[in-house]
Amino acid sequence: MSLRFRLNLLIAALLLLFMLAVGYVILKGTKSSIQEGVEAATRVTVQLLDTVVVSSIQNPAWGYTHDVMRRFLSHLGHVRGNEIYLYDLSGNQLFKSPPSKYRANENPPQWFVNLLDPHEKAVSRTIQFGTLLVEPNPAGAIREAWRKMRVLFWVGLGFFVLLNGVVYWMLGRWLRPLQPMLKAINQMGQGDLSTRLPHFDLPEFGSIARNFNLMGQSLQKSTADNQRLALIAQQTADAMMIHDLNGNISFWNAAAQKIFGYAPQDIIGKSASTLIPKGQERDLAQNMRAINDKRHVENHDTQRTARDGRIIDVSISAAPLIDPSTNEVIGDICSMRDI
Repeated sequence: MSLRFRLNLLIAALLLLFMLAVGYVILKGTKSSIQEGVEAATRVTVQLLDTVVVSSIQNPAWGYTHDVMRRFLSHLGHVRGNEIYLYDLSGNQLFKSPPSKYRANENPPQWFVNLLDPHEKAVSRTIQFGTLLVEPNPAGAIREAWRKMRVLFWVGLGFFVLLNGVVYWMLGRWLRPLQPMLKAINQMGQGDLSTRLPHFDLPEFGSIARNFNLMGQSLQKSTADNQRLALIAQQTADAMMIHDLNGNISFWNAAAQKIFGYAPQDIIGKSASTLIPKGQERDLAQNMRAINDKRHVENHDTQRTARDGRIIDVSISAAPLIDPSTNEVIGDICSMRDI
């Protein structure tokens, strides 16, 4: 998975979380608004019907209260936010509010209805020769909320797709310098120290390019110096070798092979005592102590044994190898001249 795709995926996830949070806040506010609206509508409706009941009782000439109420409700029709039912004493339904036609073409899913329904309790009134029932019904408000949420969803979806497309395109432009950088790093890893990066307009990438080019120049110079030193070590007439702190040989040049007869693969990793004639072990121990004390060994005449058993008179010069970061001895470099 590319860096560009990962960044785009992260931005998309954060944007989606933000949209979900906004949707939650809107739904919560809508539910509170519907609940307040239903409570207010129910309160006003009950007060109005109570007024009709009282007026009917005060004016017996109008007829029985349940008949007066039925006539009033028939003229009243649908009351938003409420369903009104009128029953006689036998429980027969005398009136039922007509269904709401507001946003009748909207069909919100049941989970949405359950989410926003305030579940307000019905209010009943016992009147002369009948029963009046007022049930809160926020169906119209819920249908309106569903329409707004659908519009908001499509607008949010369009914005989400558009923003992610723009971000993906912009990330592609911004991260375009990574391709030549990766190519240059691979080339340098394969040994092409002449690889250089071009100038980039973005300050961060420009700084990386400058430092990379400086590093390449430094590595190229160091490699050239090391190659020259390696040529000197390999082509010198003196036997050159490097020992670690345990006295094991880790470097062996061509002159050492010519003088002592050991090929590098035969001697590297073995102890320097391999070359010591019998009875001269103290000579090696003295040289090692001098090296550990950070002292040089200058033109020390002694003897060493070749592979074929010959005793060779040599002049030894040795210097300690010191780690510059810890200032501790990590080995020594030794040259031997056949005298």
